[in-house]
Formats: sequence, C-alpha cells, structure tokens
Amino acid sequence: MSSGYPTAASSSTKGSTPSVKPQPTNSSATSAYSSQLKDGNLTSYYECAKKPGDSGLVKPLTSGFDPEADATQLKNCLKSSFLNETVIVNILPHRSNAQRQKIRLMYKTMYGKDLLQDLRDRLTGDFESVTVGLLMKPAEYDAYLIHRAIQGLGTDEDVLVEILCTRTNAQIQELGHQYRELYKATIEQHMQGDTSGHFMRMLISLSNGARQEDQGVNAQKAEDDAKKLYKAGAARLGTDESTFNSVFVSQSFEQLRAVFAAYQRLYKKDMEKVIKSEMSGDLEKGMKAIVRFTLDKHSYFANVLYKAMKGIGTDEKSLIRTLVSRSEIDLEQINRSFSNIKGESKPLSHWIKKETSGPFRDMLIHIIGGGH
Repeated sequence: MSSGYPTAASSSTKGSTPSVKPQPTNSSATSAYSSQLKDGNLTSYYECAKKPGDSGLVKPLTSGFDPEADATQLKNCLKSSFLNETVIVNILPHRSNAQRQKIRLMYKTMYGKDLLQDLRDRLTGDFESVTVGLLMKPAEYDAYLIHRAIQGLGTDEDVLVEILCTRTNAQIQELGHQYRELYKATIEQHMQGDTSGHFMRMLISLSNGARQEDQGVNAQKAEDDAKKLYKAGAARLGTDESTFNSVFVSQSFEQLRAVFAAYQRLYKKDMEKVIKSEMSGDLEKGMKAIVRFTLDKHSYFANVLYKAMKGIGTDEKSLIRTLVSRSEIDLEQINRSFSNIKGESKPLSHWIKKETSGPFRDMLIHIIGGGH
C-alpha cells in the first residue's frame, strides 16, 4: 500500500528534483537551533515552542515504561489475522514522542523491521494517518506535512501558512534539515514551483527561521513600525506588501503585539481588519494567521479544530495535524480555549465523539486525555 509518507529515499514527485545549493543561515537562528535541538533532542523540539504555563496532554509514561514489552505487544497485534486496534490506542498516545522512538528502535532491534512501515502496511485511512503521525519524529512529521502540502494534488496553502507561521526558529531550522534529508531539496526550492508573488515571498521569509525571537519589546520601535504599516497601506493608493512582510516576519511575536496595539491606538483599527482591507487571497490568509497566532496562539489552534468539525463534513487532516503536533506543547490550553469560542459551549471531546468514529475516534480521545 502506497501511503505517501517519507522514507529515506523520498524525493519530489513533480518532475526532476533540483540540486540542493548551500543556503545562507541566520546566526541567531542557528545558535538557537544548536542549543535547543542539539543531537536531535526530541523533547526540545516541543520544549522550545512552549511558553510559561503551556502544557501538553500527552505526557511521558513515568512509571513502568518498557519499550521491549510495548514492541512485543505491537508486533503480536500487527501479525494477528484479527487486528485489535485497541492495543495500538492503549500504547502510542500514552507515551511521549521520545518514548515512541525508543519503542520503534527496540522493535527494529528485536524483529529487524521498521515499526512505522509495519503500521502502514496493516492500517488504513484516518487511523493510519494519526498513528503514523504519532510515531514520526516531530520535525520529520512537520517536514512531511509541508511536503504533502506542496507536492500533493494542488497546493494546500493553509498547511504551509499554519506550520511556517507558528513554529519557532529552532523548529523551522530542524524541520528544514529533515526536509532536505528526506526530499533532497530545500523547502524554498519546492515552494518556488508551487506558489508565487508576495505570498511566496512571505513563505520563503518564514522558512528561513530568522524571526528576532530574543528582542525585548521596544515601545518606540513598535510605534514607528505601526506608522510604517499605515503609510504602506491605508495612507496610500494600493498596498506596499513588502513593508507588511518585513515587519510581520522579522519581529518577535511579543514585539508584534506591541506593533498591533500601537496601530490600534494611533489609527483606531485592529490589525486583522487592516489586513482584510489591504490584501486578498493567500497573502491575506497568511498575514491574518500571523496576526491571530500572535494575539492568542491557543485560540488560533482551537479555531483550527473548530473549523475542521463544524458544518457539513469533517476535515480529518486538520484534526490529526493539530492534535498530534500540539500534543506535547500546549494542547491542554488549546482544549480549554476551544470551549471559549464564541457561541460554542460543548467541549472538544464532545465534538470529536460526534464527528469521528471507531478506532480513529478512540485515538483522538486518548490524545486529549480522555482515555487516561
């Protein structure tokens, strides 16, 4: 069964893959990458994205973790003619990603086979997608999501925007490294063939992972940048998108909040409305995503989940992507924020139970803590 998941030999599916040229790196971003993700530390990929008070809902098994026993259970489950998905559900979402990598290594040591591939071979549909997402290394998973968004049938701009707008410099540096390892090209090289114009420039800027994360809030600079944005938009005929890009992509999220507040104070208009009046299409969506994430990242992801389930049909890909990628970062706060969405009184667990079914539903419920 062909799943489209990355392997060591993965490459572009659209024509020939260009040779990878050395890319310039930002010294502060590289420093953050080196210090926070040294030796491929899986925990740090999540930890560097946490803010004070953030907490995931998937946590390490602190007592009795036995990768050999877990590997044995999974092997027995997968070789059985009757697949009991409950075995998988009772193990994977109750181990941290770092622990899952130990299970995967033990499985290969014991049986000479890759657990990830064995799962792909036996599972199907959304349950396969969420299971494989949990078993991938986090940077590998983000790289896979970006590649699928670019190289799939049509470009999924929403996924590109979500990942590149919400990851830290260290995360972007590491997922960029994983992308080159898996697909033999840079993210920038692949995006240039599938996006264009100011939207492409915004994504390329974000893919550098060079936001000034360590800058303190400078009130005067925030006011100056607010005036700069006004001159680039409302004060002229047409919009200077490059000015918006330079401010939105380079400043820390804390500094951007100060810029947005200064703009509101000076011109009596919130930044999301400014973007709506000055831009359109994918660029508008991308800039709005930055604004929403900057102002409240938990609300941003809660709304991604809500939109995935409200109305006719369910966007399972968005459900899986959000729950897996935030599971060890701030899913507890996102879960709480979900119930605060305007007009929504039901908890996230209610929606998941209503919109999904079978082992897939069980896995999602266990990820948000409902199976503990």
